[in-house]
Amino acid sequence: MADSEKPKKKSKAIAAKPEENASPPRKTTDKNPATKTTLFTWLRRYVDFKNLDSFIDEEKSSESIKDSFLIITVAQMVSILTILIATLVSLLLFQGSPLPSLLQLLAGLIIGIAVFYLVVWFVHSISKALGGTSKIAPLARFMSIITLCSIIISAPAVFILLVGSATSVISIAILEMLAFIIWVLLWLYQLFVLYKTIRQIHSLSMYRALGVIGALVVLYIVGFLLILFG
Repeated sequence: MADSEKPKKKSKAIAAKPEENASPPRKTTDKNPATKTTLFTWLRRYVDFKNLDSFIDEEKSSESIKDSFLIITVAQMVSILTILIATLVSLLLFQGSPLPSLLQLLAGLIIGIAVFYLVVWFVHSISKALGGTSKIAPLARFMSIITLCSIIISAPAVFILLVGSATSVISIAILEMLAFIIWVLLWLYQLFVLYKTIRQIHSLSMYRALGVIGALVVLYIVGFLLILFG
């Protein structure tokens, strides 16, 4: 009987081995950097011009144009909030223009979003005509990030410009001139980031990407003249 029990014990030991040597379950990690991104990270990386390529590469993965909708909506709300605060300050200090109505604010939000997607479509169409290879969704997503970061960074300059337009005080006029210079420099930097974005996402050469930027600047100028004299 003792001999017949030995093989059974041995077989139990062998059966237990796989459980002892079983590898622990693998930890699943989220490899998508977009899910860990915060607004402050975007702002920091937006101004880090030396590492823009890696920033664009990490944020360009998008399958739907809807991915950019929330970002551009927040950007337009920040812009409207800046205008509201500036209007309120100029109204209290210099008896400037009255505050816009809720309907006007809603119309401004809708128009701002519509203009953004019009610009995205324009940039995408010109890029495709020049040999671009990407879909519109990745471009729309990163352009919405560019717009959000640019609006937040330039908000103080825009605030000073709006408040300064309500008064003729010399000291504020000088400050307004400095704010305008800063705003122009920030706008030029935004065009530079957009140039890098177009070149990387659409795989265009330097001259073709510059051609897209040139066409966009012409569109801006035409739009400004229509608003000014329309």
